[in-house]
Amino acid sequence: MGCNIATILIVDDTPANRDLLAAILNADGHRTLEASDGLEGLSVARDDVPDLIVADILMPTMNGFEFASRLRQQSAAASPPIVFCSATFHDTEMQTLARACGVSRLLSKPIQSEQVLRLVHDALASPDPAGPPISPAEAGVEVVQILNKKLFEKNGELLELNTQLERRIAGRTRDLMEANHLLRQEIDKREKTEKRLRQFERLDAVGKIAAGLAHNFNNLLAVIRGQSESLLAHAEDWESVRKLESINDAVKHGMNLTFQLLAFAGHQPVATEAVNFNKVLSSLEKLLQVTIGESVELDIHLDSELGNIEANSSQLEQVFVNLALHAKDAMPHGGKLTIRTSNLQVKSDDQEASKFSHPGSYVCVSISDTGRGMDEERQHRIFDPNFNNEDFESGTSTALGLSTVYGIVKRGGGQILVYSEPGRGSTFNIYWPYRAPSEMPAKLMERKAPSESSRTILVVENEVLLLEVTCEFLEESGYVVLSARSSEGALELARQHKGAIDLLLTDVVMPRMDGRELSRQLLKKRPQMKVLLVSGYMDDVSDGHESSAEMHAFLQKPFSRQVLKDKIRELIGSRSIPSV
Repeated sequence: MGCNIATILIVDDTPANRDLLAAILNADGHRTLEASDGLEGLSVARDDVPDLIVADILMPTMNGFEFASRLRQQSAAASPPIVFCSATFHDTEMQTLARACGVSRLLSKPIQSEQVLRLVHDALASPDPAGPPISPAEAGVEVVQILNKKLFEKNGELLELNTQLERRIAGRTRDLMEANHLLRQEIDKREKTEKRLRQFERLDAVGKIAAGLAHNFNNLLAVIRGQSESLLAHAEDWESVRKLESINDAVKHGMNLTFQLLAFAGHQPVATEAVNFNKVLSSLEKLLQVTIGESVELDIHLDSELGNIEANSSQLEQVFVNLALHAKDAMPHGGKLTIRTSNLQVKSDDQEASKFSHPGSYVCVSISDTGRGMDEERQHRIFDPNFNNEDFESGTSTALGLSTVYGIVKRGGGQILVYSEPGRGSTFNIYWPYRAPSEMPAKLMERKAPSESSRTILVVENEVLLLEVTCEFLEESGYVVLSARSSEGALELARQHKGAIDLLLTDVVMPRMDGRELSRQLLKKRPQMKVLLVSGYMDDVSDGHESSAEMHAFLQKPFSRQVLKDKIRELIGSRSIPSV
């Protein structure tokens, strides 16, 4: 062979490795031979003896150590130097076995051209000395032993990696489960919030419809009541009196119905005052017992130190009666109804503080029954007017009654909470803001009977029949009456009237200009004029922007002739005197 040119046999079972080595060696001017395993390498080396062999260690059919051992036995006198090429076998045992096979040089994978050429040149310049040959069988056994040892070591490493992986998976699984639990809680919380929001939206929508219906219905009732009372005042035979009184009873029944609708809608006009729950419950005790029946025991516990609240006594009576009716429906076979009153101080850091609109002092009434109770779904819907308690044997629906209770409590700034479990009864807790005693001195009012013949009243009402009935009654009572069907007509009538106008009696809801704006404009020219507003519900009277000084007297439709007469006497026949 020449000084720099050599025939080099490449033995490797991977074609890509052979191609790469061949390209490097050919570029350096060497001639290359190729074999895919040790057995083929022996055959190629026998037919065309190479100057150098580059052999892989791990190959099918025959590994590199057995190939080197057999090659030395095959041509011991002219055995070419061998360079082993491997990616893993670099430890002491493998190097010892390689030297036993007459190989001292090892090329690491992945191969690099500089390393290949350096080892090839070195091996060609100084071949390994021939030592005592090792048998192929011995080489094969030792390789198997070494491979088994390495497999055992690798298996240990894999087991440790698998353990670490399992720990990481378990940790990640716990994190995911915790995150999923928190997400589920958040979803449940959001679903409950959305459900309550939908309930409030339904209540608000139904309330607006109820308020509109009640307003129109009250106008009709006012006409019927006015005409029937006018006829009743002139009735002479008993049969006519009986029929007219029957009409008035029907009107009162209609008024009670609109009262419930308006209370549910939150539009019921009320006059509030300092009220004590104990006083209301004491006066209602007999009625409550009659309401729940003899099969239900009534147990009332009143806190003697109970504070006052700002409310309307009639509405509170309706709250307690409706809750008693609900308890009766929940206990068709009898039971016990317990009512307790107490004071409650809510602090901002209390666990239950989020259930209240603001921290402070509250007066609490707890109404508990021993009835069938309710599941969570029923508790969420109990104040919905569309909800029907159809599971109760009595078949009585108290949905509107409980919706009315909810409307009255919320309108008064209170809170009502329900606690119940199926088969364990229900408890309704009402929390009402405490009313501190007023420090303002009371003003004494002197009432003086008016000289009716000299009093002038301007009546404004867009309902023709109601306008006629009202004016007719006032004229019969001796008043001078001016009437108009619109605010614009009333302004023009007042401008043309040269005398005094003692009282403006006006409906609130009218097209284009409502009664509040009409009163403001008239009072600019006639500041001594009294104002009496009439409507079906309180939202017509106050839009939330007037000061207390701008609030006027109010009557709810339909009102009786006597109530109207007394209110007019109070307004235009009274004057304020200094307090004593």
